[in-house]
Amino acid sequence: MATLPVPASIDSEKAVLGAMIASRNFLIEAIDTLSPTDFYDQKQNAVIFKALISLYKKNIEVDNVALVNELNAMKALDKIGGIDYLLNISDISLSSSDASYHLKIVRDYSIIRTLFKTTDDLKEAYFNKPTTSDIGDFLEEYTNKVVSITRNRATGDFVDLSDVVTNLNRKIEAKYRQRDKNDVTGLDTGYKILNSLINGWQNGSIYILAARPSVGKTALALNFLWQVAYLTKKTVVLFSVEMNAEQIVERILSSVSSVSSRKFRKGNVTDSDLIALSEAETRINTTKILIDDTSGIKVGDIRTKLSKLKSRDPNLGFVVIDYLGLVRLNNPLPSNKDNIDEIMRTLKSIARDLDLPILVLSQLSRDNEKGKRQPMLSDLRDSGSIEQDADVVMLLHRDAYQKTNQVDQNTIEANDANDFSNNDTIHVNVAKNRQGPTGEFLLSFLMNISKFVELTTNSFKQGE
Repeated sequence: MATLPVPASIDSEKAVLGAMIASRNFLIEAIDTLSPTDFYDQKQNAVIFKALISLYKKNIEVDNVALVNELNAMKALDKIGGIDYLLNISDISLSSSDASYHLKIVRDYSIIRTLFKTTDDLKEAYFNKPTTSDIGDFLEEYTNKVVSITRNRATGDFVDLSDVVTNLNRKIEAKYRQRDKNDVTGLDTGYKILNSLINGWQNGSIYILAARPSVGKTALALNFLWQVAYLTKKTVVLFSVEMNAEQIVERILSSVSSVSSRKFRKGNVTDSDLIALSEAETRINTTKILIDDTSGIKVGDIRTKLSKLKSRDPNLGFVVIDYLGLVRLNNPLPSNKDNIDEIMRTLKSIARDLDLPILVLSQLSRDNEKGKRQPMLSDLRDSGSIEQDADVVMLLHRDAYQKTNQVDQNTIEANDANDFSNNDTIHVNVAKNRQGPTGEFLLSFLMNISKFVELTTNSFKQGE
């Protein structure tokens, strides 16, 4: 196998050093951007860089004489090739833009070399372990290290306000041109009132959909998933920790066809039902809905799978995780609260790094049922970080079911002959909205077909 070239540019390293000698402003920029380890040439260029840092810290004006004196004090002048090598570097004349260009090259090549070394180190560590560990641990460690390295590519410079304004205006104009009839700048939720509150699903944001068991949060999440896939033609992903893929598809097929899943599970369908199911299959086949039903999935695996998918499919647009309480860490922490905190931080990081909206389902405590009241943000279970890290929190409530302790919805779907016979009203409370108003609205939950529809006359209540 031919030896691959090392990702490095000695000429760019020399150009950076020459510009540092010639310009104090660039000297400061380079010191803020690079470290000695970013230089491939450690015997010469990295040593000169260290000497320049030392002169800067001593507040000594940089020129060839001062640099020679500093290298002599470090007993390194002969090691770097003597005065001739320094003169060769200082003779390089660059404009500020050219100097910044070479600075970027040095930094980017350093990142690439670090990525390559990280891969080699992890490979060696994997094979040197006495026993083969969970592949998820290995993938999470690799992904986390890669993300950490690539994040460091940004130098943390000041941001010019004029640049921010220009970029923001471009985004506003793009959203204006792309907005749909509901004035949605994000991905259409499929529900007009929700669109008016959150402006559609926004990239980089975390959404929490929380409720007590059997209220309908999974069914509503599947409705959201379907609406994005069908209306926007984006690739959507569901991580389902409780239900397997066939159960999920049954619900989606039932919702799209308006045929009760209980009927087609029993084969108790009519000719018109079969036509509706066939038409629903055709509509579903125009979408791209991906399901991962791994039980006890780890948050590191979620990051790895989404990162790989996003690189293969730039059309990836929406992610649902059902549900937070069953997602695991590769290395669990002592308390459940600490685990949830870390998982939420990681999910938030995934949403931002991959520029995706992520909807996370969560359970509420029993406090609202005990108090016979609607849920509040304080009812979010296990961790205050759920509310803190989320951009939007939606709380679901079925007033009749939760106040009268009716039996589970699956046991009351007795009338298979009528797909629309078992309905209830769901209160959707947008209790937190980082970028907009809060408020509450109603949806009709057609439980036999796992479908949510907007009421013709909706009692919308603006939040305080």
